[in-house]
Amino acid sequence: MKTFTLYRVNSHTKSVNFILNADDESLNNAEMFSRLIASMITFSFDDMLIQLEQFRTRYERLKTFSAKTIEYITKGKDVNSVLTNEYLVLSEKEDNFFAKYYLEKLWEIYTVGRKNLNKITGFVTNAMTNSGEEKAYRSQLNGIVAEMEQLIITDWFYNHIPDTSQKIIQEDIGYVVLRGNGINEMYRTTELSLLPFLYEYSFCISSIGMKVYECCYCHKHYLSVGNNICCGDEKCLSQKKKDIRKGKKDEFSDIKKGYCGYVRGLKHKLTEAKKSEYAIDLFTDAQNKAEKYVSNAIEEYRDSGKRPDADFDDVITSAKNAMRKLTNRLYKMSDSATEEIYCKMVEGEILFEVDMLVLK
Repeated sequence: MKTFTLYRVNSHTKSVNFILNADDESLNNAEMFSRLIASMITFSFDDMLIQLEQFRTRYERLKTFSAKTIEYITKGKDVNSVLTNEYLVLSEKEDNFFAKYYLEKLWEIYTVGRKNLNKITGFVTNAMTNSGEEKAYRSQLNGIVAEMEQLIITDWFYNHIPDTSQKIIQEDIGYVVLRGNGINEMYRTTELSLLPFLYEYSFCISSIGMKVYECCYCHKHYLSVGNNICCGDEKCLSQKKKDIRKGKKDEFSDIKKGYCGYVRGLKHKLTEAKKSEYAIDLFTDAQNKAEKYVSNAIEEYRDSGKRPDADFDDVITSAKNAMRKLTNRLYKMSDSATEEIYCKMVEGEILFEVDMLVLK
């Protein structure tokens, strides 16, 4: 019974789904259907891009293996045993979706071909070497190699509207609707080639305006409608957030440094005028309250990820104005008046002026 692959490209969730080794029986048997759904493989668009790029590093190894399948398909048991061991090693180690897929397809064609071409003795006679059936199996194996070569073309990764000469691509694509177990989804089917999937994947990326960018942290490529500096990996996003906060911290720190310098200048004015210790204590108390008001505003902006804006400027301006008005008042007041205000403030009989002006 022929098997086929189901795939689905979802532009809304920016993900792709694969169901491998499906057949008519599994789609019409409840128990087998449940196992089929459980075996579904899902990739995000970014993960699919990584899988494609990774495949480029696995291609030469697969190309060497495929050449052996083409050569050994009519050879005896000894070479078949060697190739079988090589296949088992590759299959166990391979973790790339595309490399694994094509490895299994090569092996499937090879083993079916040997079974059909071999005599009861288990090896192919010279008389069958040039048979049409043998050529057909070799052609299928060569077709897999040709398709793998298509996947390593740069256009698949970086240019979804190729500048190469225009051509019309027609593939034999079927449809399967999966209904049951809480799902109702339509999948496309392909018996062997993954090119129909790649064409649709590329079209989907192009249609929603996504482009390929390089993450500035892990240097992996990712897809986005705009350059977000980094990919969606949690570590990269966390580092991006830290960098943003660090940048904001420096920005806010400069603003606070300027504000504190302004207030120190006001205090120096009172010191130069030789104002009493009561006046200086009044100013210091107000200075601490106003600075706390500014610091709270800075923390609020940092926590929300906001940059300084007009509202934040109003916070700094109101704090400066309050301290300036208080300085002018203390500068003009006599020492006895400032002592009286200080005493009342300590006794809690009056609300200090900076509370009225700043801590509204």
